[in-house]
Amino acid sequence: MEVLPAHLEALPVVDTDEAQRQFGMDTDILFKLVQHFLKSSAVVIEDMTICLREGDYTALARDAHKIKGSALYVAAKQLSACGAALEKHAKAAEQENRSLDRTDLERADQLIAQVQTAFERVKQFNFSSEV
Repeated sequence: MEVLPAHLEALPVVDTDEAQRQFGMDTDILFKLVQHFLKSSAVVIEDMTICLREGDYTALARDAHKIKGSALYVAAKQLSACGAALEKHAKAAEQENRSLDRTDLERADQLIAQVQTAFERVKQFNFSSEV
């Protein structure tokens, strides 16, 4: 699995204290939300690669925003931060309305890989024993 930049590695995969504050001791609700999050996020993350390949930075920014917000809802801090970085990059490229050069594409591809890595970590996180 890819190593994330140090500022992202420093974040918890899942902030268990925050998850407990948000959902209390109702682990059934948390488990159901996490399962839905994992299923829906997998589709969004897959779509990101398609958006990049098609050069659709508007859709890429929208997908990154979805990941950022939904990850935050289940206290997945690394993933939310990765989504935020990708959203910022995609919006900047979109707002400049310029043709994307190789550097832009490589950076977007790198950010998508970071989202995928953080997502895999959330998938491997044991919510039932950690929260």
